[in-house]
Amino acid sequence: MKIFISWSNNSLAIAKTLKYLIKAIWDDKVNVFVSEEDLKNGEFYGQICKEVIESDALIACFTKENLQNPWIYFEAAIKMISKPDCVIPFCYNLEVTETYMLNRCQGVKYDINNNNREESLVKFVSYINNIALNTEPETFIPKNMFNIVIKQHLRKVKRKLDLINELNKSYNYFISYPIKGTTSNLKGLLNKIKVHFENEDENIKIFHAAGKYENDSE
Repeated sequence: MKIFISWSNNSLAIAKTLKYLIKAIWDDKVNVFVSEEDLKNGEFYGQICKEVIESDALIACFTKENLQNPWIYFEAAIKMISKPDCVIPFCYNLEVTETYMLNRCQGVKYDINNNNREESLVKFVSYINNIALNTEPETFIPKNMFNIVIKQHLRKVKRKLDLINELNKSYNYFISYPIKGTTSNLKGLLNKIKVHFENEDENIKIFHAAGKYENDSE
C-alpha cells in the first residue's frame, strides 16, 4: 500500500509526524511518500505526479497559514480523478469544511485546544485502515486488534503535534514583536529551528542555531 502525504509552507512537520505514525503502525507494509524526504533527483513535477497517481491514498496537511496555497489542491485534484474517496484532509486547528474543494472528503480536524486529540488520531488511522481493506486487505488491522495496535503510539504523536503548535506560536510572536534593531537576526535564527523526531527516542529533540548576534544598525 502506498500513501502520498501532501504539504506546503508550515505543514511539513505535520506531514513528517503523520508519516511517523503510519510507519510505526504498519512498518514496511505501507510505503509513505513525503517529498522533503523521499523525492529523488530529477524532474520534480514528473515525480510528484507519478507518486500521486500511483498512491492508494493521499493525505493533505492543512494549517490556517497554507489553506489557500494551490499546491496541495493541485496534488489532491490529481488523486480525486481516480480515487475521490481516498483523499484525507488532515486539518490542524481548522475545520474540514474550510478546505474548499476538499470539504466533502472524509477529513480529520486536529484541534490543539480540544481534549479529544487522541480520538482525532484514532479517526485518522481508521480512515487509512478502511482504505487498506479495499486496496491491500493483508495490511488491514482487524477490529479486535485495532485499539491495541495503535494505542501505544498515540500519546507520543500527540506530543509531537502539540509541540509544532508551540513552535509556530513562538515564531509568530517574535516576528510580530521584534526586539528593536534585531528583526533580521531573529528571522534568520527562527528559520533555522529544526524539529528532529527520533523513532527510538521518547523525547522530542529541538535543535536551534546558537551564537553571538550583534544588533542591526538603526
